[in-house]
Amino acid sequence: MSRIGKNPIPIPEGVKVDIQGDRVSIEGPKGRLTRKLRREIKVSLKDKEIVVERTSDRRFDRSLHGLSRTLIANMVQGVTQGYKRILEIKGIGYKAEAKGKILNLNLGFSLPILFIPPPIRPDAMVFAGILAAAKPPMLIKADFLRNSLLFIFI
Repeated sequence: MSRIGKNPIPIPEGVKVDIQGDRVSIEGPKGRLTRKLRREIKVSLKDKEIVVERTSDRRFDRSLHGLSRTLIANMVQGVTQGYKRILEIKGIGYKAEAKGKILNLNLGFSLPILFIPPPIRPDAMVFAGILAAAKPPMLIKADFLRNSLLFIFI
C-alpha cells in the first residue's frame, strides 16, 4: 500500500466535501474546487476524513493512489488557506511594476516581460492578488486558490 495514499485527509471546520462517483468537489471559505479522478481510485468519507483507496494492486493503480490523495489534500488546503508566493527582486536594473492587472517585469532580458495573472474564478473577472513594492528590494506577492497556478507564476 502507498505510504502517502494510505493516510486519510482530515476535513477542517467550514469545509464541505461532495463525492459523486469519480468526481470530488470541495467547498470552503476561499472558494470551490472540483476534480475528476480515474476509475481505478475510490474516494469515501469516514469520520470527518477523506479516505482514498485503489481498486487493484497493479503498478499503475499504485502510482495513482498517492497522487490522487495528494491532489485532494491540495484542494482542501486551497479552499481553506490558499497558496502564497513571495518573490524578491534584488539588483541593479531589475524591477517590477504593476500597471492595472498587468505586471511589468524587467529582469535583464532585452525586452520586458508582461505577465497577466490567470483569473481565480472563470465566471468572474477576479484576478490573483499581485502587489509590487515601489522601493528596492522589490517584492511581488501573489495569492492563489490552486496550487497549479503557482508554477505558472514562477
